[in-house]
Amino acid sequence: MKIDIKKWLFDVLEASRNILAFVANKSEEIFEADLMCRMAVEREFTIIGEAVNQALKIQPDLLDRISHAKQIVGFRHLLVHAYFAVKHQVVWDIVQNDVPVLVKEVEELLAQG
Repeated sequence: MKIDIKKWLFDVLEASRNILAFVANKSEEIFEADLMCRMAVEREFTIIGEAVNQALKIQPDLLDRISHAKQIVGFRHLLVHAYFAVKHQVVWDIVQNDVPVLVKEVEELLAQG
C-alpha cells in the first residue's frame, strides 16, 4: 500500500475513533443538547470525508473496500456546504451504525499493509 494511502486511512481511523470517544456514554438526547460535542463530531466527519476522497483519487479500488465510500464523501460535502440542512438524528445514526464498521474496515486495510 502506498504511503499516501496509509496517511489518509490513518486520518480516517483517528477521526472515527475520536467520534466514538466524543459520544461515549452519551444518549442521543445529550448529544443533541451538547453543541460542542455535535460540532466536534461534525468536524471529524469532514476530516473523514476529505481523507476518503483523497484516498479514492489515489487508489480507486478502495471504493469496494470501504462501505459507503461515496456517501462518506457526500456527507462531508453536506456538512461543509449545506450545514444548515444537517439533522442531528442523522448524524447520531451514522455515529451509532456506520462509524464502528468504518473503524473495522480501515483497521483491516491498514493491517494488510
